[in-house]
Amino acid sequence: MTNDIPDVIDLTAPGGRDQAKKALKKRKKGRTRYPHRRVFYDGYWFDSEDERAQYKDLVFRQEAGEIADLTCHPAFVLQPAFRENGKSELAIRYTADFQYVERDRVVVEEVKSKHTRKDAAYNIRRRLFIFKYRDNVEFREVVR
Repeated sequence: MTNDIPDVIDLTAPGGRDQAKKALKKRKKGRTRYPHRRVFYDGYWFDSEDERAQYKDLVFRQEAGEIADLTCHPAFVLQPAFRENGKSELAIRYTADFQYVERDRVVVEEVKSKHTRKDAAYNIRRRLFIFKYRDNVEFREVVR
């Protein structure tokens, strides 16, 4: 992540609120590829208002007992790291927006706008993820 801003800040920890305030001040300003702005909410950074809204919906569903074990920004290894001809290659990872359990099935959810879902790099990672984890995980793409 840029500017050394952590993805998760514990607001209940000593100095947590001060850390959040500093992180908000450090947030990189300027134009981005897509017109979304990062949002800090409930101790997490979300890439857009839509992602934060989906998080709020999922928290509500978890409190109602519809889903369980809600996790933000779970990471999955698509290809492990390896060495080839003495050169180290890093692992290829996919970080989804949310993961939870619904009716004894693990669900991974990705929030996208109609523009960002066309991103080529995202589509490659999405297809690799679905191919590797299709037996264990249900993938859902939420378009807002």
